[in-house]
Amino acid sequence: MIIEDPTDPAEIGYDDERILMIGDWWQKPHSQLENETLSSVGFDWKGDSILTNGKGLFQGACSSPGHSLEVVTVDRNRRYRFRIINTGTLHQLAFRIAQHRMHIVEVEGQLVEPLEVDYLELSPGQRYSVLVTTDQSPGDYWMNSVPRYLPMDNVTGPSILRYVGGVETLEAFDLPVASSLPSFPLEKNNWVTAQLTSKFSARRPMPSQPDLTLVFEIGSSINNVSFAPPAPGELPLLEYAYQRRLPANQASRWIDLGNNTVVDIVLQAIVNDVGICDSHPWHMHGHGFWELGSGSGKFEDGLAETPAAPVFRDTSVLYAYVDPEEQGRLVEGTPCGWRHIRMLTNNPGLWALHCHMTVHVMKGLAVAFGHAGGLIRSVGSGLSAGTFGCCNHTTHEQSAVTDRQGRISVSRILRTYLLHHPTS
Repeated sequence: MIIEDPTDPAEIGYDDERILMIGDWWQKPHSQLENETLSSVGFDWKGDSILTNGKGLFQGACSSPGHSLEVVTVDRNRRYRFRIINTGTLHQLAFRIAQHRMHIVEVEGQLVEPLEVDYLELSPGQRYSVLVTTDQSPGDYWMNSVPRYLPMDNVTGPSILRYVGGVETLEAFDLPVASSLPSFPLEKNNWVTAQLTSKFSARRPMPSQPDLTLVFEIGSSINNVSFAPPAPGELPLLEYAYQRRLPANQASRWIDLGNNTVVDIVLQAIVNDVGICDSHPWHMHGHGFWELGSGSGKFEDGLAETPAAPVFRDTSVLYAYVDPEEQGRLVEGTPCGWRHIRMLTNNPGLWALHCHMTVHVMKGLAVAFGHAGGLIRSVGSGLSAGTFGCCNHTTHEQSAVTDRQGRISVSRILRTYLLHHPTS
């Protein structure tokens, strides 16, 4: 769901907008992938296709006639806002439009100072808005999405940008020759993340000092614990939070952060049990956070300067700062990259911080945190044992947007949004 800000066209400066949802795709049922992930078979780490708005072409046993690439139509000499969303399961993707530059203007709902780039890079769960000026000769132009940091055996995700009234030179029903598609530079940890700055940081000022700092070492688990929901027959996790109690199983426990607490979180990557340092997109429910920096090796205070206008977002990539050729031969437990973020616990409830790669969250790369237990009484019953909030890519209060049966109320969403974001 996209909530339109009526001031955005004038504030940002664009004539119209387009939405592009890009993501990886497997030619297997989800149930089969899930069963393989949790069995000795293991997860299939290489997807079969990259889709754009649900469209793509696959050459293989599962290919079907009549399918086509996505075609996005535009008028010449106009400025478009492209809302680009990685809806995938696993792969971080790079996106590029042939012969068109892009200016990043929004990151996960927050306006940023325009930053010119020739390609975009986004992980599962991340959302960017870019401005694109259609000032080229009328015709067709390739758009392309490719995997980053994790290969897919030469899989690409082509789509077509088509000027209305131009000559249609590109074929949407055939996979193009790879050499005709926009290419990309070598992978670069942290991409341009450090260059992004908030446009209206005064509207959401970042607290200057933390009250609490948490360090999560992330390899095959988090601090040697893989999260698991309470077992059948136990209380819902949300009810444990309301009662300020902890489940007996350590893997199901939540962290009480207190209300209106400024919390610094250090996401510290370490080499996992198969000698690999993974990149992870970390997503926070119910809150956003300010990005403070990232780097290689082990985090130490003072490694990076605090940005003057840090971006407030909800999904951030923990990069693997290692030589790709050494993956699989690294020493387990070795620090190999970090991400530093800051949050304010101002949205009562029980929430998750988790890796947005589905296979990783299924294996327990998640933590639950909560605060202000007395304010979540109204949703303390009628929920399943595993409930601790929805992954809805918003900063809305769970207890305020659902009734006792868990039904979503759009009016409550809007009221809660205005309550927590009066200046946005």
